Amino acid sequence: MIKNKKKFNGIKFIEVTHKILQQNEYNDIIKWDDQGINIIIMDKFLLQQIVLPKYFKHSKYSSFLRQLNLYGFTSSKDQNGYLNYHHKNFAKDNYDKNNIQKKLQIKDIQKSLGIFQQVQTELQSQLLSLQIEQNRIKQSLLNSIDQQLSIRCNIKEFLEAIRFIRLQGEDYFDQFIKGIQTIFQGLNPAAYYHFQHLINLVFKQFNIEEVQSNYYQSEIDEQSNSYMISPCPFGLFELRANINAHNELNFKNQELTLDS
Repeated sequence: MIKNKKKFNGIKFIEVTHKILQQNEYNDIIKWDDQGINIIIMDKFLLQQIVLPKYFKHSKYSSFLRQLNLYGFTSSKDQNGYLNYHHKNFAKDNYDKNNIQKKLQIKDIQKSLGIFQQVQTELQSQLLSLQIEQNRIKQSLLNSIDQQLSIRCNIKEFLEAIRFIRLQGEDYFDQFIKGIQTIFQGLNPAAYYHFQHLINLVFKQFNIEEVQSNYYQSEIDEQSNSYMISPCPFGLFELRANINAHNELNFKNQELTLDS
């Protein structure tokens, strides 16, 4: 008996129970019904004393019934008062052990539920952390954009100010040049050259040769026209003398500029 017990200790409950029912040795204790679909327990006392200790580690009758309930067997009593157990996948000629699964006990369900709730809490915490980090990055990006827009606006205002100052400076310079030209036009040749020399000393980058050339060219043209129509036969000679004097003064002014 001990040898048989060791042999069947490792066999699953459903397989062992089906093996017991397939034997005719225990028909007066536990057997199939006439249709071969229900388990009939004929004598629960002998089942606990003889059959269960031979095949199971736990030999109590209550443990055997509890295992049947855990695997989804339903119980009822027949017309003779015997306890019957039935499972749709457990029959004498139709035995599908793969579809007979053990029910989860309440403690197992609670344990699984606790694990699920713990995982759910961790996921919610991680999601909240990700949302906070996302909002922080978003706010940082918005601050960076605002800062760039502010810098761009400041640069634009600075460039506009420089442009205004440049345009204003050019306008002042144009007015200054026009004033100088007006002054030159009212000077005699000698005073003009002295004033030109002073301007060259103060504003070395200011080129006044074009103003000078235009002024004297117009003066020469005007004098040429007047001498050409003058009744004096020496008018042409006086014009040439004035031109020579002008060239001589211009040459001296250039020497003075170089010496300075």
